Amino acid sequence: MKNLTIKTLLFLILLLVLTATTCSKEKRYQSIYIRNNSTKTIYFSVSQMYPDTTLKMVNSPKSLLSRKVLPNEKGSIFAYATIGNSGIGQIFIFDSNILETEPWDSIVANYMVIKRYQFNQLDLEKINWTITYP
Repeated sequence: MKNLTIKTLLFLILLLVLTATTCSKEKRYQSIYIRNNSTKTIYFSVSQMYPDTTLKMVNSPKSLLSRKVLPNEKGSIFAYATIGNSGIGQIFIFDSNILETEPWDSIVANYMVIKRYQFNQLDLEKINWTITYP
């Protein structure tokens, strides 16, 4: 547990240093919101690997770049974590029941995604930085 906490802290420090030196001020402080209007609990996970839409490079639901969102609630993540060097980000939506019962390798192999969103900064500005599922 202590080892995991140290790794998490080191990762957050590295992420902070990298974003402070490489991101514009606008991207650094803007959050993207995921509104879950469904009756199911969902997870969302991000990928900066556009145009790759496979799940090979997507963060598993247990990573720091994934979030669980209950029905009729909203989750968020910083924009700099979602928009890669291509200027295009992707968010993958997963059913929580599947993620909590199936191994990640099986989810990747069978592409068990219920929705994938692709966007750039202009797209996000048009929708007030809020992606609504479904």
